[in-house]
Amino acid sequence: RKAIDAKWPMPRANLDDFMKHMLHAIEVAGIDHVGVSGDFDGGGGIAGLEDVTDYPRITERLIAAGYSRDDVAKVWGGNALRVLKTAADARTAK
Repeated sequence: RKAIDAKWPMPRANLDDFMKHMLHAIEVAGIDHVGVSGDFDGGGGIAGLEDVTDYPRITERLIAAGYSRDDVAKVWGGNALRVLKTAADARTAK
């Protein structure tokens, strides 16, 4: 496996690629429908987002792109919490 990987390395996305996709998702779906999560179990990954200590780079890029702190808070969990609350409220309303 190491010999194959050395001869034909797997290309990795980088932070610029990630942000291009995130900003496109926000443009298409809206800021109320985008969130960030991660899977850092050692496989694949994004160059420049190796672990959660690199997450502030996403915040910096969103602010630089003109998004407000409230918008950034939505991406960092606010949207997920809103959806979970809506689902919980719907379940208890039955």
